[in-house]
Amino acid sequence: MWVIAPAMSLIIFLIISVWHFGGDWSDSSTFARLSFGVWVLCLPAAISPNEVMDIFGDLILQSLVADNVVHLIIDVAEVLFLMSSLYLAVNITAHRKAPQFKQRIIDITCLAAGALLLPIMLYFVLYFCALHSPRHLLLSFKTVDSSKSSIIVIVLLTLLTLLLGTAAWSIISDYASLATATLQVIFVGLFALTVPHMFIIHLFETHLTKREFD
Repeated sequence: MWVIAPAMSLIIFLIISVWHFGGDWSDSSTFARLSFGVWVLCLPAAISPNEVMDIFGDLILQSLVADNVVHLIIDVAEVLFLMSSLYLAVNITAHRKAPQFKQRIIDITCLAAGALLLPIMLYFVLYFCALHSPRHLLLSFKTVDSSKSSIIVIVLLTLLTLLLGTAAWSIISDYASLATATLQVIFVGLFALTVPHMFIIHLFETHLTKREFD
């Protein structure tokens, strides 16, 4: 799909990411979750719009239409960032006595500092490695069978993903710069993996909910 309609695929990927990232605040209301997902995704566009434009430009076909789409995405992201920032400030303040208050402040502070001090790709590495992945892993450990066979399957699937990514990078790098090839492999690979990943997480959450009521 990304090869046929890269601009539309990028927009779909961003929308899916908003919902998925919002899951890091799974104990909040739906609107608060969405607001956090919007804030995480739009923060780099608000702080470093030119850098984001360069990245998006490498991900979709270079054309007048593509350039207009990228500029539109950045404009919308800046507005959504302001709206989500205002809502989160009000929401967090209103729930300052809640058990999650300190964790919310830590999340916002660390991500804001990362976006201000780091290149965009390192910002997302920080987010994925320090916040997003650990929380999903903790959720997974509650439901996934931790037997030896399950661990072997997980390791094999991880190695297969890395192998396919390396093969795609090798092919793309023949006609694109190394930086562009790396970006395309990372983002297109995430696009291909995010939908099944979200489906699996949804199954985990459904299973946990059923188990709590059994």
